[in-house]
Amino acid sequence: PDQEIWWKAPFVGQTVTVHMSAKVMAGVAMDGVSTDGVEISADGTRISITLPDTQLYDPQIDERYTYASVDAAGIFVSNKDMSLTERGRAEAVQKITAQACESGLLQDAADQTRVNVVKLVKALNPNIQTVDVTVNAGTCPVAQ
Repeated sequence: PDQEIWWKAPFVGQTVTVHMSAKVMAGVAMDGVSTDGVEISADGTRISITLPDTQLYDPQIDERYTYASVDAAGIFVSNKDMSLTERGRAEAVQKITAQACESGLLQDAADQTRVNVVKLVKALNPNIQTVDVTVNAGTCPVAQ
């Protein structure tokens, strides 16, 4: 299809770049925790907790630093094509999510969750000597 419309680009085509600032967070959905995932030793000094896998949450886009710029437009284009801007935003969100996945964010979230849960349990019950927390890094969403 691109070969069929190459001649339109200088006349009616448009190139838009979306500039975006966003934050991606990962963590454990604690509503997925159940008593089935908790085991306490008979003497009450050891607890084992199994948590759901970590997951990425939707990127939080900072609209103050988000804008689109028209890099090139054909001579017959009089105003910005907003559908290109929206498609650009959607692609940017996919790229941000992919970068978060590649950076190891899900594993970092699993490691930090493990540390925090151990601290919390020991703070709530000083009689517990050993806290084993199982939490795995989730899988990244597949780009569509």
